Amino acid sequence: MDFEKIFWLPNTLYLVVGYDFRQVSKSYLKKILMTAFLILTNITGICIRIYMLIQLRELVLSGDMLNSFRLGVYISYAFDSIVKFFGFLHNAHRLRKIYESLATEFPQTFSEQQFYQVHKYSFNRSRILIFAYLSVTNSILLGPIVQSIIMYIIDAFLYGLSGAKFQCLHPTPITYNFNFCSPRYYIPIYIVEYLNGHFLTTTSLGYEPSADNSKADCAYLKEWIKKHQLMLR
Repeated sequence: MDFEKIFWLPNTLYLVVGYDFRQVSKSYLKKILMTAFLILTNITGICIRIYMLIQLRELVLSGDMLNSFRLGVYISYAFDSIVKFFGFLHNAHRLRKIYESLATEFPQTFSEQQFYQVHKYSFNRSRILIFAYLSVTNSILLGPIVQSIIMYIIDAFLYGLSGAKFQCLHPTPITYNFNFCSPRYYIPIYIVEYLNGHFLTTTSLGYEPSADNSKADCAYLKEWIKKHQLMLR
């Protein structure tokens, strides 16, 4: 198993939002599409956050503390994700150099991989958890429109098409100050909210260094270096 397959997680997470951490060569069309998707997700996210901040101010001034707290929690989560992402972009070149250095040191033969126990420290065990996480988050993001469609079908069956009403549910806790419940507004707004939610739920994933685990991390690195030195002798 090669290095890319062992450490698939960081590459995959950022590919999902349109950023290629490894910067591998690709077709011009694919590169344009990925860049366009990345720019689109960031623009939609910025627009949603600005609108949320404006609405939060209105809620606070009106004394609606419950909805203010609810929206404030969502805003903090949204800004946390974008700070993590731009922090990663700021250090991407340095991290890529580290990644390439580790790739050159990675054991190539099966016996070496067994000796270093690379499977024990790989991201393979987290594959199911990440898939489950992304499935749940996407079901939450797509759940409102699916629920709206189901409710509309039930109403149409019970009361006829003339009596059925589309609920226009959406995933973000925002109250719009205009009637967006029409295909002209609802579909674009839902796409914007979905892209924003997709971006923040994906980029919020990451490893957070902890002082509690520093001794264990250092012990592992020390043992890894020691084994590597023995192999070179």
